[in-house]
Amino acid sequence: MFGLFTQPQKSKKQPRQQKAWGTSVAQRMRRIEDYYLSTTDISPQVRQQMARRMLLALPGFSRDLAEVTIAQWNEVAHKKGIPVAQSDRYAGRSIPCRKSVSPQSKRSAQQALESLQHVPFGQMLGEAGLLNAEQIDALVSLHLDDPSCKFGDLAVREGYIKQETVDFMSVRLPQLLKASWHYPLGQYLRLAALLDDEQVSLILMEQAASPQPALFGELAIAKGWVSRRTVNWTIEHTQF
Repeated sequence: MFGLFTQPQKSKKQPRQQKAWGTSVAQRMRRIEDYYLSTTDISPQVRQQMARRMLLALPGFSRDLAEVTIAQWNEVAHKKGIPVAQSDRYAGRSIPCRKSVSPQSKRSAQQALESLQHVPFGQMLGEAGLLNAEQIDALVSLHLDDPSCKFGDLAVREGYIKQETVDFMSVRLPQLLKASWHYPLGQYLRLAALLDDEQVSLILMEQAASPQPALFGELAIAKGWVSRRTVNWTIEHTQF
């Protein structure tokens, strides 16, 4: 039996366990803090919820300690002009959630835009993995019966995809390709309503807490939230 002032010898299994965790608690906490203070393209409410969940997963962290930690991070965020309240205009403020497009990237974006403009909308949705062949055939038949109804509207009416996804693919994405900046993959998937704020935040939190973070798209695929075909198509048309 060990006394109050004696320490047990470390077993040989401990180094393996430490290697499996990858980093100390302090280092993992620092990664969560970096996430919290940089990923402000996610709403503050969701960001706080995910940070709280990750802190409580750390050894020795109580709910009170997590709340105090987040409150301290909020003070730092206020000084840096980073939004921490739901009422703040958080999208794209004071954070590296978007980056300027180089001349070479701008040419690639122009080529992607031209390719989208020459592809029928139904074909584009199929190439992006948002509709399968059977769904496209069914929508083509409906469109032939009622040519006045747009293909995207029919897809929404039949419950195949969301209206936000149609709006993104037909209007928002072409606008973004013309802009002088572009966003990370997760932002495009969120704008297309293929991922919600909490899903994006959860993936970013896992990347922040992992010593060897996986790619955002790979994590989204592994969770079954988007298909590999959709991720690959989005990367091809947005990540230059």
